[in-house]
Amino acid sequence: MTSNGFYHKKARKPSRFFTLIEILAAMAVLSILMLMLFMFFGSAQRAWSQTEATAEVFENGRIIFDILQRDLQSVVARQNDVPGNNIAFSLASTSSTASLNFVSAGADNGELNEIGYQWATTTTDAYTLSRAMLTVTTASGSGNPYAARSGRPAVTYQPVAEGVINLVLFPTTCATLPNAVIVQVTLLDKKSFALWSQLTDTPTSQALVATRKGRSFSKIISIGNRQ
Repeated sequence: MTSNGFYHKKARKPSRFFTLIEILAAMAVLSILMLMLFMFFGSAQRAWSQTEATAEVFENGRIIFDILQRDLQSVVARQNDVPGNNIAFSLASTSSTASLNFVSAGADNGELNEIGYQWATTTTDAYTLSRAMLTVTTASGSGNPYAARSGRPAVTYQPVAEGVINLVLFPTTCATLPNAVIVQVTLLDKKSFALWSQLTDTPTSQALVATRKGRSFSKIISIGNRQ
């Protein structure tokens, strides 16, 4: 209170607002930070997807070689096992097809089985390596171990691995049991294979996808049980 009995209000400082330039600068900084954040998450997602695809391809390669090695190392192929009758072995491989047909001891169930593998680029299950097994133990009357092995077993084939864009077997043709079979396979993960399959009319683009995304594996599988 003053000497004359009146109150005097304290003078207020004028409010300060952000200028347009300051607001624009803040928005620019925020935009840059958001962009960097999105780029980080995008890179992390791409890296995860690539790692997952690579793991899928390597797992399929491991499955192919594990099953083939188990079967081939149990092959039974005999000349004149019964006079005039052979337990035969058949292998054929071209740029568009590959097949293996042989008798194997104890492959799945401890009995004598006919094993068949097939791969082709033009069938309904194109670019899928498939396997079939038929019991050929004569005691059960379900098969004949002395039948020609050039044909496929008369049973349904089951897929071993999809996305097999190339499969080569060495020797490329063989009617008797070789010392070893060399297997060369090129694989794509599911996503890359779907893209690759859509590019059949553009071979250059298809080859580019195969080069960038495909993984090639090879293995020498020794064979025993030769008589």
